[in-house]
Amino acid sequence: MDEQIKGNTKKMSTISLCFMFALSYFVFECLFFALLSITAVADMINTNVKGLLDNLSDTGLLFFGILYCFVVYLPLGILGFIMAKKIGDNFIKQVIIVLPVIVMGILLWYTGYSSSIKNINDLAWILYDLYAMWGVVLIGGLEDYVSNTGILVYLNLAAVFIPCMAFLMGVWSEKYLTRYVSRKKIKLVSAAIPGILVICILTTVLVPNSKMFTAYTYPKVDGATAAIPFGKVLIKELAGVSNRKADTVRFSTTHDAYVRLIEKKADIIFVAGPSDEELKLAEQNKVKMKLTPIGRDAFVFLVHKDNPVNNLTVKQIQDIYSGNVTNWRQVGGEDNDILAYQREQNSGSQTFMENKVMKGINLAVAPTEGKPDSMGGLIDAVADYKNSKNSIGYSFYYFANEMHKKESVKFLSVEGIECNKENIISKKYPFTAVLYAVTREGEAQDSPVNRMIAWILGEDGAKAIEKGGFVPMSKK
Repeated sequence: MDEQIKGNTKKMSTISLCFMFALSYFVFECLFFALLSITAVADMINTNVKGLLDNLSDTGLLFFGILYCFVVYLPLGILGFIMAKKIGDNFIKQVIIVLPVIVMGILLWYTGYSSSIKNINDLAWILYDLYAMWGVVLIGGLEDYVSNTGILVYLNLAAVFIPCMAFLMGVWSEKYLTRYVSRKKIKLVSAAIPGILVICILTTVLVPNSKMFTAYTYPKVDGATAAIPFGKVLIKELAGVSNRKADTVRFSTTHDAYVRLIEKKADIIFVAGPSDEELKLAEQNKVKMKLTPIGRDAFVFLVHKDNPVNNLTVKQIQDIYSGNVTNWRQVGGEDNDILAYQREQNSGSQTFMENKVMKGINLAVAPTEGKPDSMGGLIDAVADYKNSKNSIGYSFYYFANEMHKKESVKFLSVEGIECNKENIISKKYPFTAVLYAVTREGEAQDSPVNRMIAWILGEDGAKAIEKGGFVPMSKK
């Protein structure tokens, strides 16, 4: 009878400790949420903290992440240290205490996973984000370093395990570490770690930058949408900024980039060749532009994957877009009307289409719905199942194959030649596009933009161009 009573007491003790840890977890979570909800704190984070993070290198951000973990999860570690004597040496019991919090987190994670696997920023993740807010903030910082969204989704699950591990480490420190190290030394080391990490962070900031530019002296760069990945690689290589900072690089569109260069709001732009209107605008503003070819891409034609047509000749493309061919049956397809999407005037892809594909042949007038306002919008329209039997569009290879890839879209061969990196390098593919670094003439030889171009045309620049999705001009 006495043994049964002792067993029940032990069971209740474990349940009580489970409840105590779960309650502590939720209290800390609520306090963290309340802290972020305070306007003054939110303003400080949006200005000072984000400003600091933007100026840290990748190494500095690593130290900051460790510091964040240590400071934010220290209360749970202390709680584990305090509760260690009540918990005892039983490892299974220790795990059982944190198990309810972990199980609840996994269930909420699965709710988000099953609703929106592709995007951890989707509204479907809101419950999990609130439940594991401390860790989600930390994992969210990995978005700049992990491009695979599938991996990022699973890393997000770690957000609920980290606080539980902090608690268990506190327990283990009291139970095992104190056998070899005094409690006083543990406290001293715990107090010293944040200071050491702060010193490490400051060191990464204060050590002189060996790169060509700093984030403040970096030229004003703009360009086409398709050149954004190259722009991110470039600022990282030449200014030594972190992936987080590089990920903030945003280009306008080809036409807007030319306008900004002509109006002296940009120092250098990465774009396709200028349209007649852009050349006229430069002449009106008495600006002479210097075009330096730095890389090659390809101009591709795309249809829905359910369309049986896989190849078109240049003449057939010209006939479709001039309005002479209006049914897929006329080019070896099924008996369906052709819906030929175009881009707006002065966009990089539209200028290439007019100058390099049509070569003076007038384009048929496209209806408003046939002119999406972005390259991504055009690809989305072709990918739409409603247009599967009719649509055709065009884009640049890297953008359509990497930046805005759609599984329901396929690229057409032209004159029997498939568009791929090998055929772009060999120039076998008929429509090879050139990426230019465009500046204003008259810049000093040692000006920032000319030093940037000299670097781009070198060996390291060629590697950066490849990382950015283009083929270097030097590659044969």
